[in-house]
Order: sequence, then structure tokens, then C-alpha cells
Amino acid sequence: MSPRIVDALSEVVRDHDLFIVDQWGVLHDGHRPHPGAHAALAALRARGTVVLVSNTSRRVADNRALLARVGFETELWDGIVTAGEASAQALLAELPGARVCDVGAGAPPDHPLRGLGPALELVDDPACADALVATGVSAAPPERLDGVLRPAVERGLPLYCFNPDVVSVQPDGSFLYCAGAVAARYATLGGRVRTFGKPAPALYAAASALAPVWTRGLAVGDSLHHDILGARQAGLDSVLITRGIHWRDCGAPLGARPDPAAVGALCARTGVWPDAALARFVWDSPGARAGDGRPERD
Repeated sequence: MSPRIVDALSEVVRDHDLFIVDQWGVLHDGHRPHPGAHAALAALRARGTVVLVSNTSRRVADNRALLARVGFETELWDGIVTAGEASAQALLAELPGARVCDVGAGAPPDHPLRGLGPALELVDDPACADALVATGVSAAPPERLDGVLRPAVERGLPLYCFNPDVVSVQPDGSFLYCAGAVAARYATLGGRVRTFGKPAPALYAAASALAPVWTRGLAVGDSLHHDILGARQAGLDSVLITRGIHWRDCGAPLGARPDPAAVGALCARTGVWPDAALARFVWDSPGARAGDGRPERD
């Protein structure tokens, strides 16, 4: 069954009391909030617990600061869970005192591992590293890093992937390669990869634990492979935001109402089916249809 195409979250939210919400492509583009996102978050929080769950490589404190810069007040959510935080905590626990080199991104001032010495030391030369990490984004394909990755594979270095997303959508609809693309390339070359984030169940369990009590959860995201698959595996209802990374496959311009046949075909190709699909993360719209508010099951 094809996902139900809706015009607003109000059409699919009724008895849900836990809301797990993605960020990039859903709430904002990294620079400014998407229209209606503030009101939608406020409406969800009035109905239950809201947890932002992101595959960003940022740790929770840095991600909170980014949200503030973009214009989201902390009153709009109850907690934040990030792949970057999970990755950093795992690296600290598994390789204490290690020398770590970030392939591709270097070590900018806001690097998620900056300031953790002597527990971890960021180094610029991969030949001196005990492990690699991948955190950044790039317009260039990951094959550009083969000169660094191949020797690391030969040395048996693990690569910690701080963001399993393969691509991220930009404000103009173009894409950049994320850390997940680097990790996939490393694995193809024979390297050992440690990946944290959606769709793995750990982030969903951490998010659920932030709700004192809940009975029915709804996850909202723009990636079938991460947000929607992870939600389904966690037993949550799900809504796909089609203005995100799948917009070109949804049969409509960026941010426009998706074509049902195109969305159905996309889901059939991936084998991942959300309960509903929505162009933008908005609570209500003039064209919203009346309904009982329940996402339909396959």
C-alpha cells in the first residue's frame, strides 16, 4: 500500500504522545528554519514529549547551539540525541588516549572531538593515528580520499563514522557527501567501520527513555533509509518529509506536494514504507483534509 499523502501533521497526529523529529531537511537547512517548523514543533510538544534525534556529527551541546543560531528555542523540545554524541562516547570508552585523525574534515574549532585531550588526541597526520573518524561534508566524492584510506586499511585502523548519512540536501536542492559516504568507501576498501546513528535502535531507545511515560510514538524524517527504517524497526509510526533528500524522486518541485505514484514507486524501490508522506514539516494548512488523524498501516 502506498503511503498516505497528507498536507499537514495535524492530519496524522491524534493519540501519539512521543514525537521523534529529525533536523536537517525537516526543521531547517542549516542556516534558517523551514516555514512552519516552529509552529509544528510547538503543536507536537503541547501533545507529548518531543525529542530531536539527528544523525549530525555534532555533539549535543554544539547541536543545541546551532539550533539557537538558526532560531529554535529550547522550549520547543524535551531532549536531543545525536549520532555525534554517541560516536564520541563510544570512542572515549573503546580507545581511551587514542590519537585520532579526521579524514576529509581536518580539525576545525567546532570539531566534535576538540577539547577532549588527554582522553583523545586529534592529529593531522593519519600515519600517526590509532583510529580514523569521519565527521564532515564535502562536494567531492569519497574516492578522493583513497590515498589516505588505503594505507589506513592496510594498518588495520578502525574508522568511526560520526554521521551515517550518505548525502545531505542543501537549500537549493543540491547535495553534499556526508561521513556515511566516506565510511561506505572505507568498508568497500576492506576497512573496519564503527557507525552510530539512525537507523540503529540505540538512538531511538535513548530518545524513548527521555519520555517519562508514552504509549504511541511518531517519528518524522526525510530519509527512508535512516529515519523511516529506524522508526519502523523501533515500532513507531512514521511520516516522510519529501522536501528533504528524496525530493527529486517524489514527482514534484522542491517543497511541493508529492505525487502519490512517485512516492509509492520510491518506497517500492527501497522496500521502506512510511505511514504517511508530507511535503513540509507544518502543523496545519488551508488545504488540510479532515480525518481521524491516524496514520494508516500497510
